[in-house]
Amino acid sequence: MSETNKNNINSNKVQVKIYGKEYALRGYESEEYIQSVAHYVDKKMAEISKSSMRMNVGVTSVLAAVNIADEYFKLQQSISEIKDELKKKTVELESYKDEINMVKVNYTQSQLELARMKIELEGMKRK
Repeated sequence: MSETNKNNINSNKVQVKIYGKEYALRGYESEEYIQSVAHYVDKKMAEISKSSMRMNVGVTSVLAAVNIADEYFKLQQSISEIKDELKKKTVELESYKDEINMVKVNYTQSQLELARMKIELEGMKRK
């Protein structure tokens, strides 16, 4: 069996309707996912066509693609900013962990010092 046939066996073929035209799409995601992607593209094209009734399908498709790409790049930027913020918070958290560990060490040392002082005081009382 050829590699192409193997790939086709594992993929889903889904009939979708975009901007009034039927398409047979093939993908590895679920049918529901492919339908939702097609619906999103259809919705974008409908939004663009409402802004100007004189656009042909090609122009509408390109403008929809540009709008979707714009959304994609803005989301990528947001993801990048969130990752940067997460890195900062992770560094901050590590700093707090270090601080907590130092407090624990100081507490333990203080407890040992207190125990030593109690023993010393008991010794002084016996004299």
